[in-house]
Amino acid sequence: MSATTAPLTPANMPLVAIVTPVYNGGKYLARAMASVQAQTYPNIVHVVLNNASTDDSAKVIESFKGQRIPVMEFTNERVLPLAENWNKAFSYVPADAVYAKLLCADDLVRADCIERFVDVAQSDPEIEVVLCQDVFADLVRRARMPQGTLVHDGREIVQGMMRGRTAWLAYHHFFIRMHDDLRGNLIDDYWSPDPHVVVRCALRGKFAYIPEPLVYNRAHDESVTGKELKKKGIKRELVHMHVLHHYGRAAFDDDRGYRQSLQNWLGQMCRLTVRWRLTGQRERADEMLATLAQHGYRFTFIDYVKNLAWWPVNSVIWRMIEMPTGPHIDEPTFMAMAEDQPGAAEIIPVKHPDAKYPDSPLQPKAI
Repeated sequence: MSATTAPLTPANMPLVAIVTPVYNGGKYLARAMASVQAQTYPNIVHVVLNNASTDDSAKVIESFKGQRIPVMEFTNERVLPLAENWNKAFSYVPADAVYAKLLCADDLVRADCIERFVDVAQSDPEIEVVLCQDVFADLVRRARMPQGTLVHDGREIVQGMMRGRTAWLAYHHFFIRMHDDLRGNLIDDYWSPDPHVVVRCALRGKFAYIPEPLVYNRAHDESVTGKELKKKGIKRELVHMHVLHHYGRAAFDDDRGYRQSLQNWLGQMCRLTVRWRLTGQRERADEMLATLAQHGYRFTFIDYVKNLAWWPVNSVIWRMIEMPTGPHIDEPTFMAMAEDQPGAAEIIPVKHPDAKYPDSPLQPKAI
């Protein structure tokens, strides 16, 4: 436990709500719910919202009722869009829950995950959001965080995100301190709303990051991210712009920082559209340019010359920022990991050339 807080007892353990929205996720849901039941932290409620699934999700949820950690099941009469569904799911978080964590139906949490998150969050009442290293495509992923402490100024971390300096962050595993104004109004209506949640909460106070892989992501083509990548869409590339538009000016002390971050991102998009054209992805490039034009951004000849000239330098900078991945941890190994096992937290940097989905939404690109 943290040296700055009293040991947790049944009388002072804050309630944590783990929130799982599910739509036809029966194939993965049982393992996700089992990882919740395996938590060492005792004061948890599992809120599961079935988004009118037509598979066996309802049966899976039913099978976990009456176990050690209570399951609160809710069902939509019709399928809701992702953002609306997530907002509805978080509206069911009990009023006395101090913290809430998103757990997607196809992801897992290590047995000591919630205990570790609560321990850090309880060490400082100004901590609004906690993240950690994660395992994605069976490789440990890390963020570039200031050294020497687990707790950071939220605005400074958000500035780093917007400048592309934090590298990988597992936004969709956010653990947040709940407030009344967040209930039913947490999720912005975008394809990838989880970075918005992290930024919004971090701007309220402090941000904590645990440098251990406490969460596991099952990368597959059936997920929201997997479907978008499979069809080679552009939504993922626009996440950064949406976050900048919503929170950029609140994150920086003056307009200069916001505009510089926006220009850096636009430079990335300029180089990306060129790369797409050179690799035969003309329709994808045209869609990106048309979407940017709708938001008032158009590249001139000078923009192309300037940004293409910057390409080699940017690639070097990206390689300096990029954090090494590894070691390889598969699902059975992850589920067996616990804090007191020798070597469980030992991280050996290693690059893996076969990682399937190598980028998070706000990660910089080597272009």
